[in-house]
Amino acid sequence: MIDKIAFTITDPAAKVWRLNAKPENVSKRGADLYTGKIRNLKIWESLDGVFVSGSVAKFLNGENITPLTLKTYSDGLKLIENETGLDLHKAILKQCEFGTSIPVNNPVSDYLRIFGILPRFGRSTYETTDGIESVLYSTKSGNREFYAYDKIHEMKSKKSAIPELYENSNVIRLEYRIKKRAGVKSLLGKEQDLSPYDLANYENYRNLARQFWSFYDTIPKVGRQVFLSSNEETTPKELNDILAESYRQAHPKEYSALMQQCKERGLLTEKSLERIRAIERKNGQNYAFSDTNELIAELNEKMRCRAFYGA
Repeated sequence: MIDKIAFTITDPAAKVWRLNAKPENVSKRGADLYTGKIRNLKIWESLDGVFVSGSVAKFLNGENITPLTLKTYSDGLKLIENETGLDLHKAILKQCEFGTSIPVNNPVSDYLRIFGILPRFGRSTYETTDGIESVLYSTKSGNREFYAYDKIHEMKSKKSAIPELYENSNVIRLEYRIKKRAGVKSLLGKEQDLSPYDLANYENYRNLARQFWSFYDTIPKVGRQVFLSSNEETTPKELNDILAESYRQAHPKEYSALMQQCKERGLLTEKSLERIRAIERKNGQNYAFSDTNELIAELNEKMRCRAFYGA
């Protein structure tokens, strides 16, 4: 499930990549600057060293819809070393991506529509007449991202070959991305830099898997069915909570716009918004009157299996 990585090598011997790349895939951009590629890997060389970015899965398999195990991830690193001449044990990991492709029962846009607004994270969507094709969550610092999109649509748009196992399937792709060197170290609880091979360590892998699930689980899911399931007398406050939660689940965009308007007009302070979000979380988890719909239940179960039992 480890996929795209980016790393630097400052060892002067790293310049050997130019000898292993096809001449037509190497360009000189300045006195000491070269760019190029080997298979799907993009490579930049400067006086500071060599920077490499690309999907290990695509380098090994030609596609990244098929998940890598720890063994096949290591096999991919060894293949990169063989074809580039680079020693990845000397590399400093700058970015890494943990992702999975999940076949689902319905069109992917139906699932993307249930991904709600996550406090303190920017949320952007790409939507066409065919529905939502992607949802991206990101921090202001650009340290972390979570990306969900229609994998088959993406592969078709790039004219990539689709493995037979996934033909005529609806496949949602979910990716947890750590984008900066400091983030890689801190999120894995390390003080020293990591190499690409450190991600093949089982404990580091499980750490990433837990963070992958935790981020997904934190994202509010909208579209729940809200109903009264108690025979006891309902108080006015409980009824107001039920009505508010029903509106929020059925009309997430309108609800979010209303909160934003109130904030901009000074009708809601940050403290009040935090209290409202706390009530939202409580109401969203209150199964006395809120039930997870089939789409959320299906995706939750499949994600849980991938995050905790995938290799």
